[in-house]
Amino acid sequence: EVLGVTTGRIPYDEIQLEGGSAFGTGTHPTARLCSQWLLNTLPHVTTTDPATPINMLDYGSGSGILSLVALLAASRCARSVRVDGVDVDTNALQVATRNLAQNRNRRDTQEDNDDDTRRFGCRFYAPMEHTPGSELWDEITGMTSVLETTTTLQSEPETSAPVMGTPSSSITQLPTDRIQSYNIIVANIIAPCLIGLARTLALLAAPGGTLALSGLGSHEAPEVVMEYERYFSELRIVQELEGWVLIQGIRNDVPVR
Repeated sequence: EVLGVTTGRIPYDEIQLEGGSAFGTGTHPTARLCSQWLLNTLPHVTTTDPATPINMLDYGSGSGILSLVALLAASRCARSVRVDGVDVDTNALQVATRNLAQNRNRRDTQEDNDDDTRRFGCRFYAPMEHTPGSELWDEITGMTSVLETTTTLQSEPETSAPVMGTPSSSITQLPTDRIQSYNIIVANIIAPCLIGLARTLALLAAPGGTLALSGLGSHEAPEVVMEYERYFSELRIVQELEGWVLIQGIRNDVPVR
């Protein structure tokens, strides 16, 4: 049973994913919780300017399944959205990028989507500099600062994605201008990683932004809530499925230090 939301069919049949090692097929209970939450929450997100796209962050994006669900949710409610996915796994970033291209191509053959690139931006990144996981990225790429060495790539339009099949060094880190920019953040990661990401996600969330955390069992929720309650208000379990939970919160005005 899904608690606190309107239940309905999760449209995984409208999304095609590449098989392989990237985490996230949509079948795990936490992926189902996050997908249902996105489908119910994203249409009701408010922005300061109605013409401004919703900024959504998929942290621990894996195969890109939740990013694709967010794009689908926005398409269904005729909202504009910019989705950023973040992962420490080079292979996952490349798989997610291919999944994005595959699903865009599929939609283009089914309907008239001339304005999709303007309304539905999506791109996948390594973790931002000086945040958890960025040190792993530096070891993988052999770079001390991907931001400094890939300025040309980062100046491209946000609707573009990293080139498929390119080496890991061509994938950029999440730009620092994303700080305090996200209206909605979803992180479907195991509890120890969520605990270590509390300050990072608080730094990235816009004031009043909505946070969804999953990847944890009900017995792990109190410890995760304890780590996030300094920066997020109204933290509570809003969904539960097969012993797994989704925690929701709202970014307050406490600065990240």
